[in-house]
Amino acid sequence: MADKKETLKGLATLFGGGGRVRRVDYKGPRRRLNLRLPGQVLRDLRIIKHITGEDQNTFCVRKLEEAIAKVKEDLKAQHDPATWDTIVGFIDRNRR
Repeated sequence: MADKKETLKGLATLFGGGGRVRRVDYKGPRRRLNLRLPGQVLRDLRIIKHITGEDQNTFCVRKLEEAIAKVKEDLKAQHDPATWDTIVGFIDRNRR
């Protein structure tokens, strides 16, 4: 019985303020992003996973990081450094 209580006590850190808090693991703090994808995209992701063995989440994160870096670079080039710093500062202050 004591083991069960210790386990439950350890799980208490996952819950705070009535909502679930994502745990910090070896990849650092992460947040969940839910996407609604067309069936064909999901099928293609399963094909890629089956053939390459790469986890779907790992694949998607890698591809999103590449695409985001490219778009961010293009957007940054459209603004002068002071404006860019203002935009990034605003986003950082209003993070949710």
